[in-house]
Amino acid sequence: MQKKSKAIAIFSSSSPTKGKGISTYCRLVSEEFSRLGYNVYFFCPKCDEQTWFSENNITPVFFETDSNPKAATIQILRAIESIENLCGIINNDVIFIQSIASLLTVPLISVVHLDNFSIGKAALVNQEFTDHIVAISYDMYNALTKSRVPSSKCALVYNGVLPNLARSTTTFDKLRMMTGVEYSKRKGGFALLQLLRRLKQTTIDFSFAWFGNVPAKISKEFENDKRFDFVKHLPREEYLQRVKDANIYLFPSREEGCPMSLKEAMNDGLVPIAADGIGAMKNIICNGIDGYLLKTKNWDKEAFLLIGELNEQLSSLQSLSQLGKEKIINNFTVAHVVKNLESLICRPTVDRAEIKMDKLKIYDWHRLPPKFVRNGYRDYWRQFCYRFGILTISETISSKLLVNVEKPQ
Repeated sequence: MQKKSKAIAIFSSSSPTKGKGISTYCRLVSEEFSRLGYNVYFFCPKCDEQTWFSENNITPVFFETDSNPKAATIQILRAIESIENLCGIINNDVIFIQSIASLLTVPLISVVHLDNFSIGKAALVNQEFTDHIVAISYDMYNALTKSRVPSSKCALVYNGVLPNLARSTTTFDKLRMMTGVEYSKRKGGFALLQLLRRLKQTTIDFSFAWFGNVPAKISKEFENDKRFDFVKHLPREEYLQRVKDANIYLFPSREEGCPMSLKEAMNDGLVPIAADGIGAMKNIICNGIDGYLLKTKNWDKEAFLLIGELNEQLSSLQSLSQLGKEKIINNFTVAHVVKNLESLICRPTVDRAEIKMDKLKIYDWHRLPPKFVRNGYRDYWRQFCYRFGILTISETISSKLLVNVEKPQ
């Protein structure tokens, strides 16, 4: 008799086509599990584009986020119960699965992509019934173990990308810079703008592209200078192709987990000029060897001086490009990530046979909608809750209602 393949359930707070950090992580991890022969079930909010699922032999399971938390939670539980040979669940920012952690019969891993905002709080709901809490940077590991999570339950697993094993073809005839950061103080967008204003005053022959939703008044400020290009959000594959056209990646973010976009850029041979903010940037970049790591406080000033110097010694960047690419291939691949996740699944810390819970708290969805616009008190309150990590309870129910509710045919 043929042995049945093991199954894994991956939970993601956004669809695999959105191209954001958590989505990219979930997509790459799911693809790797599928390559290893697992039956992969991908739980996420409903999405229109579903080609990725069929192309990678991955089963989608969609749920609603805002309409009825209790119904969504029950739907998720029933879907999990129907999966044959399920060996583990890897949660990435879905509060509904954390709500029912005490009812699960397989190991649950909660990956913390940010240790603040509602994202951080949701990842730790019912942590006593979660087998492993995964931090994706050493800064995050320290923050979690100092205040909330026992060291025995907290693992450090850096994110990884699909390695580009081809020799780097990046050329350095001139500085071709790019970034994909959002325009906000936390992501370094304000510092980046100050750098661009400085560069605009120079006669350096360079190009720069900013990918993302930059306010129109900012792009208008540079519209008469052909060195600058502002590009709205692109489909993931098209964005990755544009990355290959650049050779410098500007990354002034003040706070990250383990940034996927930074590793993807280095994987394609781009030399990073990053800020030493909170997150794994300090673990990914060795300053002066495979990139540049500048002080967050003065990033725009230091980056401006550095760019001026690099423009005079372009040939020196080839070595940094190759060493950065080698570092990603050797240390930050999705194969490393999945190997570590498999190890954690095989070492559960929760004795699920001994769990006895009379009441369950069903939580409201904790994330803001993709195109969030404040319109009245409720929206301001929702944004406040997201920013300060306040989780709201939809209702408290008897666990027997979930255990005994009639399963759909």
